Amino acid sequence: MHRNPPFHKHLSFYVLLGSFLTLLLWTYAVAQPSVKTDRGIYPVGATPTQPARGGVVTDPVFGTQVMRITDSTDGSSWCQTAYSYWPTFNSNNTKILAFCNAGTMIVDFDPVNFRLGSKFAAPSGVGSYEWGVKWSHNNPDFMYGVSGALIKRLSISSRTWTQLKDLSSRFPGQYLYQLSISNDDDIFAFTLKRNSDYAAVGYGVYKLSTDQVLYSAATTQLDEVQIDKSGRFLVVKTGAQGSGVVEVKVVDLQATPAPTVINLIDDAPDQAPGHSDNGSGVVVGHANYIDAITTRSLSNPHSFTVLIQDGTWTWLQSQHISTLADDGSWALISQYGSIANQPFNNEMWFIKTDGSGSVRRFAHHYSKYSDYNSTPRANVSLDGNYVAFTSNWGVAGGRLDLYVAKVPDAALPSPTPTPSPTPFPTPSPTPIPTPTPTPTPTPAPTITPSPTPSPSQTPTPSPSPSVTPAPGSPLFENIVGFTVGPPAQGLSKLTTPYSASADTAGQIVGDGWFSFKYNPTNQGVGIVVSLRDATNRYSIVNQQTSVEVRVNGAYRANFAKDLSKTLRIERSGGIIRILEDTVVRWTSQAGASTTPADFTISCGGDSSAAGMGISSVSMSSLAPIPVDIVGRIVTQSNRGLSSVTVRTVDSQGQPRLAKTNPFGYFRFLGMSVGTYTFDFLAKKGPILSVSRTVGVDESAFTVITPD
Repeated sequence: MHRNPPFHKHLSFYVLLGSFLTLLLWTYAVAQPSVKTDRGIYPVGATPTQPARGGVVTDPVFGTQVMRITDSTDGSSWCQTAYSYWPTFNSNNTKILAFCNAGTMIVDFDPVNFRLGSKFAAPSGVGSYEWGVKWSHNNPDFMYGVSGALIKRLSISSRTWTQLKDLSSRFPGQYLYQLSISNDDDIFAFTLKRNSDYAAVGYGVYKLSTDQVLYSAATTQLDEVQIDKSGRFLVVKTGAQGSGVVEVKVVDLQATPAPTVINLIDDAPDQAPGHSDNGSGVVVGHANYIDAITTRSLSNPHSFTVLIQDGTWTWLQSQHISTLADDGSWALISQYGSIANQPFNNEMWFIKTDGSGSVRRFAHHYSKYSDYNSTPRANVSLDGNYVAFTSNWGVAGGRLDLYVAKVPDAALPSPTPTPSPTPFPTPSPTPIPTPTPTPTPTPAPTITPSPTPSPSQTPTPSPSPSVTPAPGSPLFENIVGFTVGPPAQGLSKLTTPYSASADTAGQIVGDGWFSFKYNPTNQGVGIVVSLRDATNRYSIVNQQTSVEVRVNGAYRANFAKDLSKTLRIERSGGIIRILEDTVVRWTSQAGASTTPADFTISCGGDSSAAGMGISSVSMSSLAPIPVDIVGRIVTQSNRGLSSVTVRTVDSQGQPRLAKTNPFGYFRFLGMSVGTYTFDFLAKKGPILSVSRTVGVDESAFTVITPD
């Protein structure tokens, strides 16, 4: 009789076979793209072929699908997110907000089928989309924004901005900036800036439903403020850093009998959160002195929990944090800066906020760092299923575009499923209680600056070609209220009527502006006001119902004409702006007009019809705009150099000194835009000397010195 051999004689064979299969499966799993949960090093590798607009590519390391949202048809050189805590997605992920140099766009998005739809120019009505708007948390059709001292709401379906409240009587001579809103769309927090010189003068918190200013403070020591999701806590960033320096203030708006303020210092014992974002009653942020990402309860902000720590200052410093997702158990981190052989290098990943140290690494962003704009500044959708980010797709200094990553299911536990909408829906607005606005006198026209380029929308139709009027055609009629401020020159040719054959209306030495109103008896059709420097000519062309912006005769943007508004064209710090009262309608790229030569204001040359008339013409010089110059000196391995003396000379010829903190950062406050030489001196002598041109929109730079 045949008998099977005893089992133990096969045991070694089964063990060997099991080991082989385990090794095979492990090798297969490692080789397959997947979400990573360890602290290993996953190099970026070769950049995948860039997809077309609406196209999808799969991250070869993590297996995540990434869609390109914008291309050169949306902006000639860049499109991007606003920031890690200003949402790109509306509340149900059916709309995407994109900021491009040709104008802000709203793009239809199908989150169920991961498909891109049509796009349209964001309606005008706010001072800046990039720094002053926020999607509603509860209604996919709504967006909130500020213009001057006005709080407004946009209905996407009607494409109309509606005024909710005028706060000019509460904050006279000031405008609202850097808006944040609680999750119930009721409590608004903002920086306050002075109309006359753009300087930060304080901050405020306003409750819409009760028409009540909950809190305000006057201070010039301010970077920004952020309300938490609950609307109870305000996180104030002072903009100051250093040992023993108060970097963050936490205001409890519901404390009794009055709001309380708790100061957090930059180093021990508080380790204040620098780059950060708020959840509901919590803040997740980076602590400079321990190089760690921390979380803390805003009701007890002196205590904190370390979520992840580097301690070597090599890879955790350069990041942005987003806690926009309703599930507050995970925070999104977008890492930037090329640090070879370090974990999380140029990745987007989630960190669990319970202190367990768990991570979910799901995509590379493929943006090579060259300046601030090239950082991804990723933000997550409310349901946690999508992440929007900026990338130059592997080309340092190259074109920037907006991308969306579809977060794999494995990246977050039990993700909230996105409801299945009708493709590209137009949601119906849900009415919310709106207090009756209190009428207030219209303030005198003032300037609302655009801290980062935020140009107006670009319509689809091509503009009609310009026609130069015959010599002698009147361009100005009934000029009234003409005023000149020094150091203006050459104004004798501003006469009535103005001859189109004479191109020069006047000159202003340095920065300045030219403004006018339409004559009340006509609409000024055909009037062209141009600002010309040694390189370019920037023109306002008045059409029947709209105003066009042209550069060297080429169409750039347009906006609806309002006869009651004052138009203004200005140059400041190398940037050209077109304003209508306090609203910035178009902004050139930084450094577009940097020639030191005087510029001229002229009329004619681009006009498409005979002039009809304008009034209230004025020309003046602009006071220098103060900026804070923030920089960092690092080695080639990205190690910050501490205790280095930085020396420069300001625009008044006065020497200015600063010293770098332990991470190589330094700051000069209240400088004018311009070109400066910075000398870096260590205890052993000079390190190097560099020259930098500092503009109003970008006052930060990094200097690299050999190891």
